Amino acid sequence: MKVGDKMLPEKIRKFVVELFNKTNAGNINWQYLAEDACVIARLPRFNVEIEYHFDLNEEIALFRLIHTSNETGSSTVFVVKQFDKDYDDVRSLYEAAQACDLDTNLE
Repeated sequence: MKVGDKMLPEKIRKFVVELFNKTNAGNINWQYLAEDACVIARLPRFNVEIEYHFDLNEEIALFRLIHTSNETGSSTVFVVKQFDKDYDDVRSLYEAAQACDLDTNLE
């Protein structure tokens, strides 16, 4: 596998797309924690957290997508680095999540 070929598992890639679509439709609300550079959605069966990091050693940006079961408390982490194929999808979700609760009313 070459740099840039790494992809999220198909199930998680589809999950990211569904989260993005539901976030843009206003069906999922996220909390943005600027000090931690992360967004959190608290959903009935699980929580989803996306953290932004910059890896100083590799000098690349990355996101950590964390899925935590509300039933068991167990977490599963998926890391997407800047040159991975799914990076732009996760970045778009992160940005949509940041924007979902912004007051943009100009009145």
